[in-house]
Amino acid sequence: MTERKSPTDRQSLLSEADQLMEEALALLDGAQAYLPAAKLDEALSTLRLRTNTNGS
Repeated sequence: MTERKSPTDRQSLLSEADQLMEEALALLDGAQAYLPAAKLDEALSTLRLRTNTNGS
């Protein structure tokens, strides 16, 4: 059986996930010099889509 999380636990997890997504976006932005433009655009688009989906 799965353990139910309290609202504060959920909010804490969501906050942590948001922070990790922001860090990932910053890392991808910094990787521009190392990744081909098409791969970078694909990675950023995917991450932003997931960020927007998780935020709703």
